[in-house]
Formats: sequence, structure tokens, C-alpha cells
Amino acid sequence: MSHPDRDHITGLAEILHRYQIAGWLDSGSESDDPLYEECQKQLQAAAIPKYAARTGLKLDLGEGITLEVLYPPPAQ
Repeated sequence: MSHPDRDHITGLAEILHRYQIAGWLDSGSESDDPLYEECQKQLQAAAIPKYAARTGLKLDLGEGITLEVLYPPPAQ
């Protein structure tokens, strides 16, 4: 999720309903939008790990694939 505006999260809410996902990567931004809050409840209920994209974060995606975040810089 690049940011929690409704036009970006609407599709993600549907993905959470339809598919089993292994993790949630976002910008670390939060929102009081009910749709965003519903997504967060779904993530928590399903014990889906959440990651905030920050420089240096590396996620093992399996099969020898690693995702490394190059930007934005770590929070100060």
C-alpha cells in the first residue's frame, strides 16, 4: 500500500477478502478511514505480518528472491 487513501486501498480490501496473503507492506502511514481500519482488523485477525517500507528492509519472498527497500530513508 503506497498510502491509505480510499482510491488506493479499496482494491486491497477486496484482496484481503478473496485471497490468503503472507504479508502486508505499506508506507507506515495511517488513516481514520473506515475502510483502512477494516483492512487493519482483517490483518490482525488473520495474524498477517505487517511491514513498513524503509530503506534497508529486506524481505525473503522465497525461492531465492529477496525484496530490498531502497527508499524512503529510515524514520528519524
